Amino acid sequence: MKDVVRSLISELMVYPRLVARVFPLVRRELGMWKRRAGCIPDGELRKQALASISSKAFHCMGGSVLALLNPPHLRKLVKAIVAVQTVSDYLDNLCDRATVSSTWANDPSMDAACKGFVACMSIHEAFRCAVDPTRPLAPFYRLYPAEHPEGDGGYLDALVEESRGVLRDLPSYNAALPRVNYLAGLYCELQSIKHLSPAIRGGLMEEWHRARWVGDLRPDECSLPLPEIVSQGLSPLGEEGDCRASAPYRSNARHDDTVNAGSTDLGIGRITLPWWEFATATGSTLGIFALLCASSWPQDTPRDPGASRDIPRTPGPNEKAEYGVPGGPRFPAASSDTSRTTRRAEHLSDLFSAYFPFISGLHILLDYYIDREEDRLGGDLNFVSAYPSPEARVAGLLKFVDRSLDAASNLPRAWLHLAVVRGLLAMYLSDPKVRATGISSEARELARRGGPLVRALLFACGLVRKVVGF
Repeated sequence: MKDVVRSLISELMVYPRLVARVFPLVRRELGMWKRRAGCIPDGELRKQALASISSKAFHCMGGSVLALLNPPHLRKLVKAIVAVQTVSDYLDNLCDRATVSSTWANDPSMDAACKGFVACMSIHEAFRCAVDPTRPLAPFYRLYPAEHPEGDGGYLDALVEESRGVLRDLPSYNAALPRVNYLAGLYCELQSIKHLSPAIRGGLMEEWHRARWVGDLRPDECSLPLPEIVSQGLSPLGEEGDCRASAPYRSNARHDDTVNAGSTDLGIGRITLPWWEFATATGSTLGIFALLCASSWPQDTPRDPGASRDIPRTPGPNEKAEYGVPGGPRFPAASSDTSRTTRRAEHLSDLFSAYFPFISGLHILLDYYIDREEDRLGGDLNFVSAYPSPEARVAGLLKFVDRSLDAASNLPRAWLHLAVVRGLLAMYLSDPKVRATGISSEARELARRGGPLVRALLFACGLVRKVVGF
């Protein structure tokens, strides 16, 4: 009982730290990038860069909570998260709201769809480079169909280099990079498909789902020119040694020995997800940020149950408490390089499987859930609207709530990951759109499933919205 109470106290401490320590750092970083965006020579690019920061600042604030995984390095982790998320939001605006996007959205031909997909994937190369400091840089705007002769004054390049500079110095990032690359590849594909013509977008999403998740369609059999996602260290082998992009989600997929110190199952297994739930899982950057922040330690906590794993305890006479968590666990000294590498690989694998697909999926499902009416009026794609009935919609959301809480509770530092899940519920369900669109009763059911703490956080989140301004 004492362990449960201490864990709850640790989780409760996350929220004030987020407001008092993380949010000011995020605002400072965003202020710097906003000033830089204001100097972009091209008018259209400047407009989209400024709009992406002004309207989506809460994306950076929410993602930066994961920097609390390593408070001594909070500043540099926030710096990287803000840079990556700002790249993401800017590119989303370029593919969605820039005037050129109408050439893709209004033409239902496959020729236009393929051109739009390739153009979006090309500009999203900036995102891939931002999370992978080993990836060769390229002219990101080279296939962007609009003419912007004045350019962005180096804005996008600066964002990418800001992130890469931090990631190069993270001691365990090489071990996390294969999983980060998978998540980034799927993310970029989603962003490149969802902006295409509504007349064919749904069918293309279903093909993509079959190729990347179900595994009954090869990428080269799809209508769009899907690349093979075979990143370093996570190239699973099929029956005859063929690398298939869908294979990491099969229960027999294996990791590369050289990266993970032993072949290890990705841990996802045969999870059944319809195409729209798979899409939401790929649309979140939280999994990338969780891996990024966990990589800032040279080694990770063991997976053993009990106090050494994630429940705060009183440190011994020769131990140092974890910074920011009174009496919290410290990182134990490894007995050998092999045990350290194995432990790190196990933790990264657990973290990956917890966030993808469920915690990441919950994040984007909630985002689309509160925007359903707005998207319906605007004719925009909404994944939650793909559920066949209101009952199926609520059941699907509750499934993601349950699985997310279960996954978070089994991670080291469970108190932080549980705070992420409950914070997502509180942040989205406290949005004024919930009451305005008449879904308050459903929202209360979701909040109840999150536990008493979520219901308490709903009120606090409303106050934070007023103070922070999102």
